Amino acid sequence: MGSGGVQSGDRRSRAGSAEPTGAVPHASPFPNTARPVVSSDPSVAELVATLPLGRGRLGPGMLRGVTELFAARPETWSERLVPTSDGRVYVRLFRCDELEVWLLGWEGGQETTWHDHGGSSGSFRVVEGALLEEFRRPSGTLGRRVLRVGEGASFGPGYAHNVIREQSGPALSIHAYSPALHTMTYFRPTALGLAAVETRVVDGPDDLRASTTPLREPATTGEAPTGRPDHAGAREVPRPERGIATLLDAARARLDRLGPLEAAAAVAEGAVLVDTRPLAQRLADGEVPGAVVIERNVLEWRLEPSSDARLPWATSPELRVIVMCDEGYASSLAAASLRDLGLRHATDLEGGFQAWRAAGLPVRPALVPPDLLRRAAAAGVAGGGVRADGAA
Repeated sequence: MGSGGVQSGDRRSRAGSAEPTGAVPHASPFPNTARPVVSSDPSVAELVATLPLGRGRLGPGMLRGVTELFAARPETWSERLVPTSDGRVYVRLFRCDELEVWLLGWEGGQETTWHDHGGSSGSFRVVEGALLEEFRRPSGTLGRRVLRVGEGASFGPGYAHNVIREQSGPALSIHAYSPALHTMTYFRPTALGLAAVETRVVDGPDDLRASTTPLREPATTGEAPTGRPDHAGAREVPRPERGIATLLDAARARLDRLGPLEAAAAVAEGAVLVDTRPLAQRLADGEVPGAVVIERNVLEWRLEPSSDARLPWATSPELRVIVMCDEGYASSLAAASLRDLGLRHATDLEGGFQAWRAAGLPVRPALVPPDLLRRAAAAGVAGGGVRADGAA
């Protein structure tokens, strides 16, 4: 489960090797499971009728059988490719709650970016061309391998990978997931392994290539993050009377927010810039020299003057604190919380770290505690973009 091992198939899985008319259909790997399944494509309906559906989620071994079965029956997919304006090619072959099957087409240079499958198990098999797979091992280290026609990988719920078509020319692959995909989390490689960037609601693996730039936070005040704004079939979710947009507006109404240049000037006059971003974001993007790193989950305890866990210098409610998150959303709520505790000058940085960097203000690689770097080196994780705390 979840080892993601490479599997080889016979040459019947090659695209274009459809069985001649009248040939005996490819045997199902699932005996004694035939039952009627509705599908708009008779060949797909015939194939899916042999699958063990209605018994709960399928494991990696079963999903491997599904992709082998579809790969060996090109009449179920070879004429069903759907090109899009951005060069992607994909089609959903089948879907029910416990299983979905996709055909994905690839051109040179296309990739998925690092992602998991939201708790679903999966399997994929190359049926034309070759694909490069970068994957996370159970140890947390990263590996890579080339998968050619008839080869693929099966995996459990915790698997994360990035699939790339490096060579020019097309490639095709069959993908199966159980249960059907609903969410995916996207990652960035860092010196300490993969760092989660965002979780999205998705409608299948085509969403993987919907954007090579992961979404961060909503672009305008009060706009809720929706994943793909053009997502076909997305349901409108009624807003509660006191939703996050209302809460954010109320918090900001209490703050004298500062832009990057104003914040830099305030820091020069003695204000404290507090970086609440998690380690994963600091490793990926860097840090502001002189900022005090206090992650969000302990912020109030570190800065409230009467707290037993406060920082030594957090002794006065007159402390000027400027909270900085990644893009200036979570920081507004955090600054309002500090005001509730009596820090009446607390405010936040408009646009967060991203605005600070875009303004050309100083940034540096993240300073990582040496013990974390030692643990990363012992695990065989490649470094880059970070340095040990105290290093020159």
